[in-house]
Amino acid sequence: MSMNETYSIDQWIKDSADELENILGIEFNDRRLLLNAFTHSSYINEVRSDEFDSNERMEFLGDSILNHTVSRYLYNRFPDLSEGSLTRLRSVLVNKEMLFRIATRLNIGKYLILGKGEQSTGGARKESNLANTVEAIICAIYIDQGQDKVDLFIVGMIEEMWQDSITDESYLIDSKSRLQQTSQKMYGTTPAYDLIEDVLVNNEHVFKVNVEIQDLFLIE
Repeated sequence: MSMNETYSIDQWIKDSADELENILGIEFNDRRLLLNAFTHSSYINEVRSDEFDSNERMEFLGDSILNHTVSRYLYNRFPDLSEGSLTRLRSVLVNKEMLFRIATRLNIGKYLILGKGEQSTGGARKESNLANTVEAIICAIYIDQGQDKVDLFIVGMIEEMWQDSITDESYLIDSKSRLQQTSQKMYGTTPAYDLIEDVLVNNEHVFKVNVEIQDLFLIE
């Protein structure tokens, strides 16, 4: 979608806000936040409007909110998982591909406000544009509705996409355990470890280890 002299900001809000609020399940107090979330920098570069900005700053805050909410969600849902396992799970649920899939499911591209050049090159279908817009939407919800509401929105998205993303339990197992399972399955034995080096980096121990599985040597 591209706005011009005949298609004003107020017209976009009138035409799109109701549909978007139904899609997102959010009734905004300030619909201009919603408008801002869907405004690509290419449009601002062409129009140079002082009335609102592109969604880039909103992407920045939305990304932080998303990571915080998902981290807290996983921490509470899986009290027995290690830091490494929680980090792997979060990386599956919070990435550009996942955000793009969410945007596609919500049909967000239909409402993007793009410059003419970006629109002509298929900007409404680009993964980066759509993923960034989801982050901006999260920011808009947070500013307009607060932390509790944005948590509900994010967790709802996560749980809806969960089965498509986490197809086995490999993300719940640390790398050493996965290696032991693989070694046992392939060679009928568990690895032997020989510590070579223990270095303290940023107050955390980093280990260099020789791993032997039968006659195969690896460095961990």
